[in-house]
Amino acid sequence: MRFPLVILTLLSTILISSLTLALPSPSTPNQLLPRTTETIPLITSLVKIGLNAIKLDKALRSFTPNDVDEIRTPSSDLEQSLDQAESTAKSTAKSTENLDARSSTVIAGICTPLKAIFGDMLNVISDKRSDLFAADYGDDMLQTLTNLKVRSRAVAQALKNITKELDGTYIVFLEDLVDRQFALVIEEYRMNKG
Repeated sequence: MRFPLVILTLLSTILISSLTLALPSPSTPNQLLPRTTETIPLITSLVKIGLNAIKLDKALRSFTPNDVDEIRTPSSDLEQSLDQAESTAKSTAKSTENLDARSSTVIAGICTPLKAIFGDMLNVISDKRSDLFAADYGDDMLQTLTNLKVRSRAVAQALKNITKELDGTYIVFLEDLVDRQFALVIEEYRMNKG
């Protein structure tokens, strides 16, 4: 689990610093900043999604039936960070039609470790199914999984709308893989419920 965290941290650090260094100095104070500045809030929101998914993963790995409250907060934080990322992407779409090629590639590149992070998290959620139902939290986790699946898809679609065609297709491809895993885990929880 530490490997995706390291990748996400290093990737965001390198990309943010390279974008900042790549920005030209305006020749006049009134000159507009290049469109790459639009990527910084998006990068921040995507990194926040990854960090919140890692926090939920970590809480689930150490879960015991007495730790239900330790799961609620990171679950809620992850849902909120997905909402924030969708909002940021839609806000970016309003301020600029599409991101430039470099920014688009950066955003698509950040989605790669997110897929791995979500995959690991979903594996842990699947493994902890019986423990969560034993603690009377299975139905709540089923609802959380459903919410996360919908929100994750919404973020991918919002990102697709502002990135270049190839990058948008790649983002949706990654989301399709995560979506299938969500569907499998949700089905496991529904079978356990019934």
